[in-house]
Amino acid sequence: MRILLINPPWYRLFGEELDAFPLGLSYLGGVLEKNGFHVCIYNADHDKGAISDMSGGEMMEHHKRYLEILSDLSDPIWDEVRKVVKEQNPDIVGINVWTPKLGSALNVARICKEFNPNTKIIFGGVHATIMPDDVLKSPYVDIAVRMEGELTMVEVAQKIQAEEPLDNVLGISFKKENSIVSNDNRPFIENLDDIPFPARHLLLDRETYHSNAFGKIFASRGCPYQCNYCGSNKIWTRKVRYRSPKNVVDEMEYVKKEYGSTHFVFEDDLLTINKKFLTAICDELIERKLDVEWSCETRANLVFDDLIKKMKQAGCTGIVVGIESGSAKILKDIKKGIVPEQIYNAAKIIKDNGVIYSAFFMMGFPTETKEDIMETVKVMKETQPFNAVLSVLTPYPDSEIYYQCLEMGLLPKDIDWSRFYHQSPDNFFMKYMTKQEFDGVKNWAMKMFDDHNKSQKRAFLMKHPIYTARRIIKNKYYTPKNMARLIKMVS
Repeated sequence: MRILLINPPWYRLFGEELDAFPLGLSYLGGVLEKNGFHVCIYNADHDKGAISDMSGGEMMEHHKRYLEILSDLSDPIWDEVRKVVKEQNPDIVGINVWTPKLGSALNVARICKEFNPNTKIIFGGVHATIMPDDVLKSPYVDIAVRMEGELTMVEVAQKIQAEEPLDNVLGISFKKENSIVSNDNRPFIENLDDIPFPARHLLLDRETYHSNAFGKIFASRGCPYQCNYCGSNKIWTRKVRYRSPKNVVDEMEYVKKEYGSTHFVFEDDLLTINKKFLTAICDELIERKLDVEWSCETRANLVFDDLIKKMKQAGCTGIVVGIESGSAKILKDIKKGIVPEQIYNAAKIIKDNGVIYSAFFMMGFPTETKEDIMETVKVMKETQPFNAVLSVLTPYPDSEIYYQCLEMGLLPKDIDWSRFYHQSPDNFFMKYMTKQEFDGVKNWAMKMFDDHNKSQKRAFLMKHPIYTARRIIKNKYYTPKNMARLIKMVS
């Protein structure tokens, strides 16, 4: 039985590139291959010719292009999907669905069904977990896998291969006799070390990726915090589960040897939440003298001087802090669990230890005002992150802030999920500002962030040319695409 796992195109529709392997699908590929299935992974969001490096403002400018390609199934992007599906001729297609990607995922499902109506189409990911009935409304989707998908996907494939009913498969919703059936949830995998390493070798056209594109890695699953805009807990819950430090570093060592990766990006919600666990990973990296660089994400209240020193010693070169807002009022409203003083303290600790500090920010919260947004810009300017990402609130379905917006009458009746993303010019869910007022402040704030990022990168290159050159050589970043980005950045 042939299984094709597809990451649908999304960034490509804007003219951007996703030069990274799909980590979630690769986990599925690993367990399916271990259980005897023939599997291929197709990242349809990887544009081998793209050299763009878009800011948030530029993504907004490309919104029209995105919608045009999304609605035009004759576009070359969809022809590429047709070509791959024809070549692979799959019996089962698994598609990863993030809420804004739903329109693209449905296009891919339609292409698969038009090629072979008997192909079983399975959706998984956050949107399939939260809104299984929504995805199963489509005539092109047969099954929705909810929450953690490794064991569920294997059992579904086995049932399909044996032509047995799906009634007892935990963790799925599916169509049965013109109705939708949702089985009970599947218990979580207790020992994450039992899961095979992500099957990077199953990725189609893997020779077209930079070696560091294979350096994405998970060390844990879950987040205990209560941020009201986040949907991570819908997949992993608020309980944190950990791999063993040895298992994590085993994977890093394997990926460096097999793929040449010298920089790793931890995809954990909060890598620094457990100091003992992370210290053990650092000790393992130091003891093995693995000589790799890595980066991670965290919160302002989880930055500690002794831990950052240890991380730096173990190869950490960058930390991204989820800040969201510079306004104490908004931080309280969104249940972020931090105050502005902790943001300044975290930025200082990271910088003082010689680690690159970057940050995520948001605007457009329901109770936000112009003054709150100006506080956010102020914090960005004063903490001086190397890279500052500004997004517009997207109240994802089933999140707490989604229901808050619903109660306040801020959500449209019929939501087009394809227009529901962090840089969408359509996003507006505010009580105290008009759309026109918000657009004016949003455009100003986006420009402040874009100008800041350009000046930061340019200043860093000018101040540290030798260090930059060494990193480019060490990490093999001297590709035509990266050199074009570098020239663009400097000029």
